[in-house]
Amino acid sequence: MVDKDFLRRHAENRNELEDELRRYELMNSESFYRSPSNIDGMPHGSGGITDSTAINAIREIDLTQQLKNLKELIKAEEIRIEAILALLPKANQKTVIRIKYYLRYDWDDIAIFMYGDRSDYYRNPEKYKTKAQKIHGAALANMKRLQQSE
Repeated sequence: MVDKDFLRRHAENRNELEDELRRYELMNSESFYRSPSNIDGMPHGSGGITDSTAINAIREIDLTQQLKNLKELIKAEEIRIEAILALLPKANQKTVIRIKYYLRYDWDDIAIFMYGDRSDYYRNPEKYKTKAQKIHGAALANMKRLQQSE
């Protein structure tokens, strides 16, 4: 069932993917493969199978597979989420779910995204934050109702 817990796990999977992509970028940077013992510029003997470059290459292969698996999981989750969102009656309910769980915005940022162009927004941002939270609650309730009727 696509519920609040499912959506939270999805958001966490997205966070993990971003973290792992940053780690992958680090692994592919030139400095990552340079052994600390070679930084001084002095010649050093080969480490054989325990050579840090070989170990890092193995780690990179493992991380590449982990990234592929995580991307596939996120895509499968998105398909499930979007199937339910397509049934929601109001566009603003779809929007708040996507912003909260895909973009992982906090409530202040969600309120700005949805209502920041209102003339009175900056006089009373809490009003709009509460409004976004109520729309989120209604969306979750509608999602539950729609899935129970299936």
